[in-house]
Amino acid sequence: MKIDELKEKITALIDNEILSTEEKDDLELQINNNDSLYTEYVVQKSVKSLLQTRYAAQKAPANLRENISKQTFNLYNAELESVSKRKSESNSNLYSFFRKPQFAIPLVILMIALFLSSPLFSEKSPNDIIIEQAGMNNMYVQAVNNFKSILKGELSLECVSSNPEVVKKYFNENGVAYETKIPTFQFWNLAGGVISEEKGKKFAHQVYAGGNGEILYLYQVDIDYLSNNGEQPLNLSKDLLTYIHEGKCLKMLDSSYKTFVWENEHKVFALVTNEDPKLIEDNFLASF
Repeated sequence: MKIDELKEKITALIDNEILSTEEKDDLELQINNNDSLYTEYVVQKSVKSLLQTRYAAQKAPANLRENISKQTFNLYNAELESVSKRKSESNSNLYSFFRKPQFAIPLVILMIALFLSSPLFSEKSPNDIIIEQAGMNNMYVQAVNNFKSILKGELSLECVSSNPEVVKKYFNENGVAYETKIPTFQFWNLAGGVISEEKGKKFAHQVYAGGNGEILYLYQVDIDYLSNNGEQPLNLSKDLLTYIHEGKCLKMLDSSYKTFVWENEHKVFALVTNEDPKLIEDNFLASF
């Protein structure tokens, strides 16, 4: 499918017009793995979020809104008055290009939107933070992709065991340099583990299975291997790292799979599952 067609699909995704779960999951995977599609998704999602949620919920001070309106109106009039003067200017001149009315007014609106969406007026929601996660070295992106690969039968466990001590020994003896946590549960059985490698460092992944096809995939990483600027083998955005440093669990529950990201005992955990989120919060997360 061509990029332009995929971008149209992104609009449908954001507007909740894609009814097929499989089509939605495939599109999200392509977005996560393509910088152009990711940028398109972030722009469309941010604009919709600003228009539908942020401004409706929290307005800027009245005097500020009045000043912005006056400045926008003045800029618009100035552009209309000077358009005839700029017709003869070269289209190769970048400054002239963006000074044209069809670009100037949207740019003014964009600047206002960015200003009003700053921390002065609102904080980023969990969904805003999730859509920041991008790149093949991003821990969150890897967790989601690995979960989907497990469901498709494309990712196999290297250590198959329901004994947590066996799985922990497998991690220790095969290069995972940090202590792993492998709890057991009443509702799910440990299926085993697998190890990944990024920039010479080994990372632990474990899988639990329920009685009715439920899969719980857990990715755990020592926090020293994470950064928001590419200095470490794995990445998470600055906002996500700050969020979990504050002791909060970042949740995404409005998809065919559910994700939970949290920090505990100097490690970051990313859980992706098709299990009931209430059961996860009351039982799985309570073990950490």
